[in-house]
Amino acid sequence: MLENEHYRLRFEAGGRVASIMDLGTGEELLDGRAPWGFAETIHERIAGREDRSAVWERGYTEIPYGKRRTDAPFVREGALGEAELVQVQSGPVFASVTWCSRLPFVRRLETEIRLWRGLRRIDVTVRLDKQPCEAYDSLYVAFPFALEAPRAFLHSCDAVFEAEAEQLPGTCRDYYAVQHFAALQGKDRWALLCPVEAPLVQLGEITFGRWADHLRITRGCMYSWLANNFWYTNFPGYQHGHLTFRFAITTGTGGLDLAEAAAFAEAVRVGLVVR
Repeated sequence: MLENEHYRLRFEAGGRVASIMDLGTGEELLDGRAPWGFAETIHERIAGREDRSAVWERGYTEIPYGKRRTDAPFVREGALGEAELVQVQSGPVFASVTWCSRLPFVRRLETEIRLWRGLRRIDVTVRLDKQPCEAYDSLYVAFPFALEAPRAFLHSCDAVFEAEAEQLPGTCRDYYAVQHFAALQGKDRWALLCPVEAPLVQLGEITFGRWADHLRITRGCMYSWLANNFWYTNFPGYQHGHLTFRFAITTGTGGLDLAEAAAFAEAVRVGLVVR
């Protein structure tokens, strides 16, 4: 168990977060019915021989130079369930737990969840040893929250917009690039995610490959898209190496204050300033 003045986190054997309790309100913040656990890393591949063509059949016709498909047979595997507890820390500044697990083409995966004393903030750090894979593969990290009728607000290009409601027709709904934060506002509370090194997020569900014209969020889930090698253009055919991804999460009741959200996320990115 991890606890500070604001949150209490309980864990199951195997690394799964069983509960995130808001100690101020007594409310459960975790969506326990979500398909993936809190801070769970997920590997995605495409079954069969079609590989990337199952999402987009490359061609040389008029724009978009190919055929968009929505029937790709995605196969996903989560890292939790058999993770090994490797470290527990508790001190005057923070407390944390670290779990170790594996996924396809990930030789070693460490997930650290940290609570800072006195701060309304949960930090997650994912460290992984990614191995090359020339067939399509992706990695996500899940952040499921118990929110009713969520709306999404995204910070991008020094401004904030509401996903779907403030988007132009034809713009992407399958994934979003964020600058400082992504947030979900429910009827009576909200959750904010600051993805420091991984700016791509998907909202509600894992939605890559839908080519959706509209976004409908039915769950309070945010998915950070850590890595993928789908693209046909001038990108490497695979991603590999020792990679670290950091996230900071905060929550609150009532309406989300966008200025305070931006200040929180910017402080996370800047870090400690010593004068």
